[in-house]
Amino acid sequence: MAQITFELDDDKKDELEEITSSMGLNLSSLFSVYAAKVIRDRCIPFYIEAPEGDDPFYSKTNMDHLRKSIAQLNEGRASEHELIEVD
Repeated sequence: MAQITFELDDDKKDELEEITSSMGLNLSSLFSVYAAKVIRDRCIPFYIEAPEGDDPFYSKTNMDHLRKSIAQLNEGRASEHELIEVD
């Protein structure tokens, strides 16, 4: 069996141990369950997003615009145009 080591703030570790203990788990069991879920579903089992403000690309306004544009493309409501390069 492999051992994995990583760093976690003491306060977060303590809180995590308290929560998992109330579920009848220890941290090792928690991460084993997490790993099994990732392997089974082939994805991280929760949504991760960039904190707003770090990168304007991920701002709520831009992400809403991108989702709308993707939906239009998927519905066949798109048109082609030439790329206009600006100096």
